[in-house]
Amino acid sequence: MNFIPTYALYGENRSDEAEFFIHCETIASRSEKHQWRIKPHKHARFLQILHVSQGGCESWIDGNKRRFGSGGIVVVPAGVSHGYRFSADVDGHVLTIVADSADRLFPDHQRIARWFNHHHLVESGETERDLDDLNIALQRFAGEYEDRRIARSLSLDLQLRMILLQIYRIHHEASDGGASLTENLDNRLLSLNDLINRHYREHQPAAFYAAETGLSPTHLNRLTHQAYGLPVSGLIARRVIQQAKRYLVFSAKPVQAVAFELGFSDPCYFSRYFSRHTGSSPLAFRRRQVAAMGG
Repeated sequence: MNFIPTYALYGENRSDEAEFFIHCETIASRSEKHQWRIKPHKHARFLQILHVSQGGCESWIDGNKRRFGSGGIVVVPAGVSHGYRFSADVDGHVLTIVADSADRLFPDHQRIARWFNHHHLVESGETERDLDDLNIALQRFAGEYEDRRIARSLSLDLQLRMILLQIYRIHHEASDGGASLTENLDNRLLSLNDLINRHYREHQPAAFYAAETGLSPTHLNRLTHQAYGLPVSGLIARRVIQQAKRYLVFSAKPVQAVAFELGFSDPCYFSRYFSRHTGSSPLAFRRRQVAAMGG
């Protein structure tokens, strides 16, 4: 079996723990450096969306080869291996975002959020106007990403919500419906993700989630290990830490208030919990991220 490397961003030697929540770049900016070939790789914690507005692409997603041209959209969730070969005239954008971004942006529309948990390839059909609108939206998003203007994070969040919704609509309105793997995934894991999103602040034990999904704790942990490489407790901790990071970066809440928001009655315990999972205290993490964003 060939080794599939895991990156935060393709070809970079930094860990997949890299602390960014949104990254946007043109396809050419990275692929040209690699002779228009992005070798198979995967991202442990990031969802990636690729949109080709010009030129052609050959993709390998979990070993399946597909060719598509202008208007093609690829949605690749965390943990799915993927690679590309582009034509030299390619144009378009690549968005890399935290894996559960859709859950956060569409908390009351789980059908939409779940769709982004699975791989899709959407090819242009009878939706040229929508694809043109998507291209304009991505160009606007890329400009906002580069400009670093006041309230940039809020603007990017709002624009990202619209971009994801546009992609979801294009997929469901395309004549062939796209290529989806949703039917092959265990509905109990989808139910578990919903439960964690609703209850992670309560710090319920794994047995609670097992009972809610109708499985034994052992069976549920076996499923999550197979799907995510983590036990249920690891998924809960990951969700807590992801939300903690967002509060620390995108709000002015003091660390004590963040702890209370996340269900910790003891802020000191929250600080130890955060440090154990990230290697950094909450305050040090906040200072580092604010400095990196030019704040």
